[in-house]
Amino acid sequence: MRYLQYDTLMRMGMGHFDSWAATFGETVTAIELSPEGTGYRAKTRFARFFNLPELISIFKEAADIQTSDMLNLPVPEA
Repeated sequence: MRYLQYDTLMRMGMGHFDSWAATFGETVTAIELSPEGTGYRAKTRFARFFNLPELISIFKEAADIQTSDMLNLPVPEA
């Protein structure tokens, strides 16, 4: 989003990832097995997104969404 919508994000006060993440996502930290298998580590991930109508609206300003109907793609018979 930042690459294509820098001005929009700045106008909305989301010029940095942290402000965008605080507006649209929730993170959780969980303990998981390390890749080496020798111990554990804390890993933080996005748990869920919220304010989805606003996020989708911003995304659609830059996205070129095409459905198979719009593209007249051949569909195999079942």
